[in-house]
Amino acid sequence: MEMRKKIQEQGWFQSLMAFYKGHRKACVYAASAFLPMMIMLVVWFFMGMYPFGNKSLMAVDFGQQYISFYGFLKESLLSGDWSGFLYSFTKSLGGEMTGVVAYYLLSPFNIFYIIMPLGHYSLAVFLTIWLRYGVIGLSFAHLLIRRYKGLSGKVWLVPVLATAYALSGMLVSYQMNPIFYDAMIMLPLVILNLEEMLDGGRPYRYILTLALTVFLQFYMGYMICLFVALYACYYMAPKLSEGKNKKERLLNYFRPLFMAFFYSVLGFLATTFLFAPVIVNLLNSKGQVDGGMTFSFALQINPLDILSKLMIGGFDNNSWSAGPSLPNIYVGALALIGAILYFLTKSVHRNRKIGAGIVLLLFFLSFINEFVSKIWHMGQNPAGFFFRFSWIVSFF
Repeated sequence: MEMRKKIQEQGWFQSLMAFYKGHRKACVYAASAFLPMMIMLVVWFFMGMYPFGNKSLMAVDFGQQYISFYGFLKESLLSGDWSGFLYSFTKSLGGEMTGVVAYYLLSPFNIFYIIMPLGHYSLAVFLTIWLRYGVIGLSFAHLLIRRYKGLSGKVWLVPVLATAYALSGMLVSYQMNPIFYDAMIMLPLVILNLEEMLDGGRPYRYILTLALTVFLQFYMGYMICLFVALYACYYMAPKLSEGKNKKERLLNYFRPLFMAFFYSVLGFLATTFLFAPVIVNLLNSKGQVDGGMTFSFALQINPLDILSKLMIGGFDNNSWSAGPSLPNIYVGALALIGAILYFLTKSVHRNRKIGAGIVLLLFFLSFINEFVSKIWHMGQNPAGFFFRFSWIVSFF
């Protein structure tokens, strides 16, 4: 009896291994998507969050603003009266809606709010946050597999690092702000196509991906555009040592950067029709909490305090609204140690290490100096949720 049971167990194991060998790529992608989703389910279970308890993810802006916008989206689409997308009297005493639609309502995940009855919006809220974690992990895994040989060697690193990105500090602590998550899905795809273009590939994928990113989330898309400029300079750094003379080395470095800039502008301009209303909406409702861009050498936070955000449980629940709170850059021990070892690895080009160091230094300055921080936030300090670009540091 025991022998038969053992044979059956070995049969199941062998079948499982045979399936994995035949579908290894699909299994890695699936693990990268489901691992962060399963972890969040466990966390929400012990926290008593919906659907395991009475606590809701509709906190702060989600419950006060977003859910009303989703109800407006559902009513406007299903009633056939689409004029509300341009102007609506439900906005205070009446106002234009183009900026609101572009900033809040263009996510494909909003389909759940359209097809589900209003009485089931709690389920829609849960699904739109939970499923995004899976897609974020899937997107990052795709970058690791396509560009960094994720299926060769230690395959388990792909879902682990995808989870580290999907469950990094800002992505977990800002669950009440899921409108930003679409940009976090798109960034690995933007970088994938950017690298392929800088290596001599065709630019159309990069242009389309960047345009889609800006279209889905203009605010975060703007930050991604700034990061793309930094990342391209870092990625092409080895070219500064390739060439017979200084002139040739500079041409090798700046020629692809110029082309990347040109194609980035094309991608950005592809969504020009959104620019004016969104920018006006942002300046009227997201900023105007200070005196604008005024340079100062003063530190807005203690630089050493940033180290606390690399530890588990470093979320500050008290100062986020008054600010400035600390940047949420948590990525887990494995990714953090890997980032340190990157600078010690001999196989990494010296110029690329220097480029990475400069990029990290610029991010550090963005955290401690208010003027540089405002550049990332379109010239204004945000009203709560400070350092909204901190997730990009986690990605890098």
